[in-house]
Amino acid sequence: GGVWLVIVISRAMRFDRLVRQAPAAATDITRTVEHLVSRVGIKARLSVRVIDAAISPMVWAFGLQTVIVLPRRLMEQLSGEQREMLLAHELAHVRRGDHRLRWLEIVVLAIYWWYPVAWWTRKQLHRMQEECCDAHVLELFPKRALAYSEVLLTTAEAVFQQRAAPLWASEF
Repeated sequence: GGVWLVIVISRAMRFDRLVRQAPAAATDITRTVEHLVSRVGIKARLSVRVIDAAISPMVWAFGLQTVIVLPRRLMEQLSGEQREMLLAHELAHVRRGDHRLRWLEIVVLAIYWWYPVAWWTRKQLHRMQEECCDAHVLELFPKRALAYSEVLLTTAEAVFQQRAAPLWASEF
């Protein structure tokens, strides 16, 4: 368990450096986030960074800062409406506190790294979190279900073969 924990923490620290070096999102994305934050009812301070990597959009909370991390290539493929729905999904993770739950996951997996049920439970928890966030987006945009499904497919296609998110991240 100790070796696994050291590996997880070192990878998280490397990824955190990459996130901190990434530029802030463009003004249109920042404005969309500000609008959605007030609509969703989030009071937490967060920033949005765009990264040149083939990753899934995610909420990253390592230390005290909460950051929405977006892959540049995917953001260039999406329309403004699609970006808004993708950002609403990520903000749903923030609102639910999924990024804070990652800390508990790390502790449990460090203790029970050898127990397959712990890993299965983690996978099921992530699946349920995604379903909840998808439902939240459809609640915010009830007439855009088809457009949202296109966002999901485009995102899945863009990152399908490269899933290297750290355990602390709440992925799309």
